[in-house]
Amino acid sequence: MKFAQLFLIFAIASTVNAQEAADPVTERTSIISEWALTLLEIERCLPESDVCGIELYIQGPKEKHQLGANLTGPFFPLLKAKKIFACENNDVMETKGPELIDLNGNQTLLQPHPGYLRDCSLVGTGEEVLMHYSLVDTKPFNLIRIFSSNGEILLEKRMDSEGVVEFTLLGQSYQVLVPAPEWPG
Repeated sequence: MKFAQLFLIFAIASTVNAQEAADPVTERTSIISEWALTLLEIERCLPESDVCGIELYIQGPKEKHQLGANLTGPFFPLLKAKKIFACENNDVMETKGPELIDLNGNQTLLQPHPGYLRDCSLVGTGEEVLMHYSLVDTKPFNLIRIFSSNGEILLEKRMDSEGVVEFTLLGQSYQVLVPAPEWPG
């Protein structure tokens, strides 16, 4: 093999390796046994940056179907509703608000984020999602929203100090401890 051919092969291999290093990819899978499906998240980030986007897929035994792209997560499967709740974290990327995604990939934007999303978690029966925002009105305060599995706001409450949020679903009472307000960021 001539030196020029060998150099060209080395240059192509180096370019491919540099591209792979420049495009960091992280894959996460969650098996959802109740649906007999796997939720696949493929996160791609800009090199040396916190700017990332997630491609979300649902995978069955025979096929893989994209549910969304350029999402930020985190994602919570709502098992009974057969939907995915996308919190759409806004700490690095600007996002409009949480989304409900059905298994066909139809996305429904819910109530817009009022500010910095501090936390997002399942509460209640596991079909409700708590959104905890850090906002400022001369001093920091918490805004708590609890969404139902169909995207309705079940509760919205401002909290100027740490405390307990209480709500009732189908005659069952639930409590969630909310930490003290912090400055956003």
